[in-house]
Amino acid sequence: MTDSSTMRRARYRLDVRVNHVPRNVIDHRERLFLEKYAGESRRHVAMKLASWVTWFNEEMLVEKAVGQRYKPDLVRLHASGKPAEWIDCGRTSIRKLDHLTTHNDDCLVRIVKAERSELVSYVKLAAKVLRNPQRAKFYTFERGFIDAVAANLEGRHQLSATFSSGALYLDLDGTTFHSDLLELDLDLDLNSVPWLQ
Repeated sequence: MTDSSTMRRARYRLDVRVNHVPRNVIDHRERLFLEKYAGESRRHVAMKLASWVTWFNEEMLVEKAVGQRYKPDLVRLHASGKPAEWIDCGRTSIRKLDHLTTHNDDCLVRIVKAERSELVSYVKLAAKVLRNPQRAKFYTFERGFIDAVAANLEGRHQLSATFSSGALYLDLDGTTFHSDLLELDLDLDLNSVPWLQ
């Protein structure tokens, strides 16, 4: 998706109600602010939003520097201040991923792509290069989901979000979006993955 507004900075305010069934979170309410920096697309912001709901945790921080060379899109910290969970959306170089998985011993790095084809290409390359592949997991959503959410992001929103049984439901000001979360492992035979067929 081409986003003609990538050059403009924007701030999105979302009054969120979250239900996250795997974490037994029901009707959690908070105001979430997401920044779109100059050069960043709404598509990237939509991936951050979808990831924030999918791996919801009250301790999850958005765009928080952690004293390292790279800055995560989303991060949850150990009590020590070191990353416990690092989420990177969109374009993440393999070199960056290798650095993250090598320099963060007790941290799970989640890579999120907007489309299946992006994820498959990325995973094939990562499988050849990563020194600590056990520290990384790879995800995407159903075709068109991220682009549809991105097209509806403007200013302030009411968001009702549910993650249950591997599926994400976002109701953004009365417009509903749904996608299954799709995960791809490095060691899988790609011909055996049903959602790739």
